[in-house]
Amino acid sequence: MPKYTYHARNDDGDKISGELLANDLDELTEKLEGMNLFLISAKEAHEVKSYTLSKKVKRKDLLTFTIYLNTLISAGVPLLVGLQQIAEQTEDPYFKKVIFSILDDIRGGRNISEAMEKHPKVFDGLYTSVIKAGESSGSLEMVLNDLAAFLEWQDDLNKEVRKATVYPCVLLGTVGSLVLVLIVFVFPRFMKMFTDINMDLPGPTLLVISLSTFVNNYWHLLIGSLVTFIVSYKVAYRYDQGRVFIDRYKMHLPIVGVLVTKIAVSRFAHYLGLMLRAGVSLVESFEIVEKVVGNAAIAQVVHSMRDMVLGGEKISQAMERYTEFPPLVVQMIAVGEMSGKLEDNLNKVSKFYDREVPETIHKTLGAIQPLMIVFMAGVIIIIALAIFLPMFQMAGAAKKG
Repeated sequence: MPKYTYHARNDDGDKISGELLANDLDELTEKLEGMNLFLISAKEAHEVKSYTLSKKVKRKDLLTFTIYLNTLISAGVPLLVGLQQIAEQTEDPYFKKVIFSILDDIRGGRNISEAMEKHPKVFDGLYTSVIKAGESSGSLEMVLNDLAAFLEWQDDLNKEVRKATVYPCVLLGTVGSLVLVLIVFVFPRFMKMFTDINMDLPGPTLLVISLSTFVNNYWHLLIGSLVTFIVSYKVAYRYDQGRVFIDRYKMHLPIVGVLVTKIAVSRFAHYLGLMLRAGVSLVESFEIVEKVVGNAAIAQVVHSMRDMVLGGEKISQAMERYTEFPPLVVQMIAVGEMSGKLEDNLNKVSKFYDREVPETIHKTLGAIQPLMIVFMAGVIIIIALAIFLPMFQMAGAAKKG
């Protein structure tokens, strides 16, 4: 349906301008007459998809928007008034423009979900589908409440994941930088002195000399290999099969693979449960979950499950074919299907993983930290022995002489 920019007059003769959706000028005239407006002129407005190439909105701002909009609607505030208030109080200039754009589209005759769909970098397919379902069923207040809880869960999950990755990365970066400085800058100063002395060098010293020589002579190959690996990873991740292979490999890594799998299954349960509670059809829910689950291996499984469900199979029967889903989850889904309480059981699965994921993160950190400390201590000890053992030998030889 095209949008028209119009100029009209009201009963008092005041000039009014705005935009409305209409199939043609006759329908536009009828709509304006229903608003007690007399059409003067109108022309079709061209859609300008601004903002979609701009930056993303922070999850915190989107959460605040969702909570505030839910609060206003629950209090009986009209949608347009509520959005106007939120737009005026939003600090992010980009998000403010997006909200005002949504306001203009609603005034022009669009639903809020249709207006949000014009800004996919702010409101993804899951968000707009849930809003659309809430509009259709007249339960916008309920779905906004579910969306707010969902966004809070996403925020908490990301915080937990960051907490799990920051410490190992900082520790590895520190150890790597220290070893690099010692091998490239410090140890070569001792090498000439050690090699000029006609004495048998201890094993740690020979090891570090070999490593230092290799790094100093072939540093360009090492950097090239690292760059090649990073570029290859990014290129492979652009293709569907590459993403599936990488994400499946992550799920089978020692120690961290269990955590990656639990996070992926947790997202699946949260996303599917949210869509079904909002009243989105099962097939459409699978299509949306496939796009937003965040793990290409799980997304591929969801795609196959959707086809099986279309073929008449139950969700639990489809899930049984894939090892990505633990038997406990499959059993809970099966019970939910038999009892007609699938959404409730998906919610129970989500709550189970809400407890399980943080515990797994703490266990993973508990396993990684000692290994990294032992590795760090071993590297420092080897380098210290490489430097001090020859010096002790030289001091002993000097005393004997």
